[in-house]
Amino acid sequence: KALAEARELVELNVDVPIANEPENIVYDPLVRALTEQYGVLVRMKEAEDECRPVRVWGPAEAARDAALVVEAKFVKGKATSGWLQAAGQIQASLEALGNDDFVNDLRELEAQFSPPMKCTMGHTIIWLSGTNAEAVAGGKETLREMLQFYWKDSFSYNRDLGSPDFVDLLRQDPMMRWLACRPQGALYLDSRECSGWLCGGPEYRKPIEDRVEALQKKWASEHWEMDLDNYGVAMWLLGPSGTGQWVQRMQTECGATIRVEPNTLKVKVEGKPAKVEEGKKLVLEALEKLEEKRKAEEDISVKEVATKRAKNVLSEHPPHMQAILESLRLLEARETEMKRRARMR
Repeated sequence: KALAEARELVELNVDVPIANEPENIVYDPLVRALTEQYGVLVRMKEAEDECRPVRVWGPAEAARDAALVVEAKFVKGKATSGWLQAAGQIQASLEALGNDDFVNDLRELEAQFSPPMKCTMGHTIIWLSGTNAEAVAGGKETLREMLQFYWKDSFSYNRDLGSPDFVDLLRQDPMMRWLACRPQGALYLDSRECSGWLCGGPEYRKPIEDRVEALQKKWASEHWEMDLDNYGVAMWLLGPSGTGQWVQRMQTECGATIRVEPNTLKVKVEGKPAKVEEGKKLVLEALEKLEEKRKAEEDISVKEVATKRAKNVLSEHPPHMQAILESLRLLEARETEMKRRARMR
């Protein structure tokens, strides 16, 4: 069987201009979907003149679809977007039902924008291409609605699977991978958009939906996260000057992993359910203390705080220099306090 499958694999080559950044091919959503579902591989060869040969290798139909996308986007410079399908799913349905309405709607979709788009019904994907990137992106959503209208029991879309970390967990879960690889359907999980696209009949979709639900329950008990108001709040949780002393102390106390992310303005707690609850409690208590501190400072002027923090001038300076240095240090302390308060707002 393995030898028979190997014989069905094909290798296709596309010469991509170096200026079109062929190294980004592997990050294209359609190419990635074909890689994860059908095992298509994309490999770069050494550059020749102004082009870099790109090798697309995998099952015949999926590899051809991937090569066409690469050519349209990275050779012809067009915008591309679309949706995965189970191998030959739409074509088989159209042949059995003779649904001309769907094909007519596709033609109308192509002509809806100026300049017109092109809709390609591949064996493993149905996709749009055109010179107007905004039109192609909008056309993708219209195409999804059409697929779910004509085949409501064969295509499902979840636009909010939670956090990117959870979607990555789904993609890496061995059971999910095994369920997705069954030939009756196809699955694509997008970590960036936190969405999922599922194709196939109920017998294919139901086990995947059940697995997602089970993992969501487990994830909810072992993870907690919260958006932070601003950078200053993140620094407060980390500790003095962002050293991490306070968050380390909270981790030691609760036994969970606590991550404070100043760049994304999030705090995350991970671990066993009881430890996560304790970590969540400590984080919320720390934020309450910050709020109390803010309210207490509302009645204290910046000048009063700055005066307290102004450093004493060394006594060996002459009296007139002491006065000048004291004024400078007071100004510096006031500026520091104003910046600190601004970060906490």
